[in-house]
Amino acid sequence: MKQKNTLLFAVLGAAFSLHSCSGNVTPLPPLVGGNATVSVVLRATPLTPPPTISLLSFSAVVTGISLNPVTGTPVNIPLNATGLIIDLTKLQSDSVFLGASTTIPAGPYSAIAVSFSNPVLRFCTASKER
Repeated sequence: MKQKNTLLFAVLGAAFSLHSCSGNVTPLPPLVGGNATVSVVLRATPLTPPPTISLLSFSAVVTGISLNPVTGTPVNIPLNATGLIIDLTKLQSDSVFLGASTTIPAGPYSAIAVSFSNPVLRFCTASKER
């Protein structure tokens, strides 16, 4: 009898515990007003080149950064330097600080756009020796 009572209490305790974790989840209300501070740091994850090509460098000038909110117009992030030339091959192991800490409207953002100009790609090809 003692084992049945212990088992009954264990089952009831588990049922109450599981029941308390279920139910409707109330979503958080949307953010209204206010500002947030943002900084932009860039790091590159390149695609693997074909086996006969070695990328030596891939550089470009960063001309702009903007955040696209879910609704409304894009928000421009000021760059920390004008005419900033970055080498994307070095960003595989390093990172670069692109956007100065700035205040933007708080809210959900769906995308970030980084604009480049004057790209320069340096590579070499390897040929098989006979």
